[in-house]
Amino acid sequence: MPCQIDKEGTRDSKCLAAERNNQKCPPGNGHKDAGFLAQYKYAPIGLNNPEWSQWANDGAPTCVYNPAEAQALLNIPGLIAKELQSRKLAAATFVIQPNPHTLIGYQTNFTAHADTQKITMTLLGQRIDMTIYPVSYTYDYGDGTTLGPTSLEGSSLPKDQWGSETRTSHSYAKTGDYTATVTTRYHGTFSINGGPAMPIPGEANVPSPGIRLSVWRSKVDWYADDCNQNPTGPGC
Repeated sequence: MPCQIDKEGTRDSKCLAAERNNQKCPPGNGHKDAGFLAQYKYAPIGLNNPEWSQWANDGAPTCVYNPAEAQALLNIPGLIAKELQSRKLAAATFVIQPNPHTLIGYQTNFTAHADTQKITMTLLGQRIDMTIYPVSYTYDYGDGTTLGPTSLEGSSLPKDQWGSETRTSHSYAKTGDYTATVTTRYHGTFSINGGPAMPIPGEANVPSPGIRLSVWRSKVDWYADDCNQNPTGPGC
């Protein structure tokens, strides 16, 4: 918000302090005209209509170089929230061990990993830097069983440990073909023209491509033949 706008038209205290310290916004660095001070404020995520007392200053005042930017400071958070919802974010890497076949009653291991994503764009003539980061995963094993939302990413197992129970593994009770998926929940922060980072209202939920998994039943038979002596015998 511009420094000269505060509750009932009063001045923001941090802006006043900056002015007393003779903080200026001179032209230069691509700006033809001198700018004016602005103070960013934020309120906790989830408050639809926060009271004035719930808003807080975030860092020191920064410089705004055109009148339209003052209105942008008020409009951009809502646009950023829509951008987070509509932008195609990278899905988590999703791995199943073993795959594409597993056994009934067997501990099948699932892992997911999503990276933090950096996005730079222009909104209302202002440079916006977004940082989008994963906060939780929801595993859907495809048989009506889910895990999450959870912060657990799971971990890959060496082949000789497949079948070991992990915090994200799942044991299928019935044979059949299933499609397993994982959905990543993202939160984020944004800054305007290099200003302080502020939370993006809302969140984005991004599903990873499903993985088809066939669950088989194992069967053990005993044979009398010695496969070394009769390589073509049953079970050899």
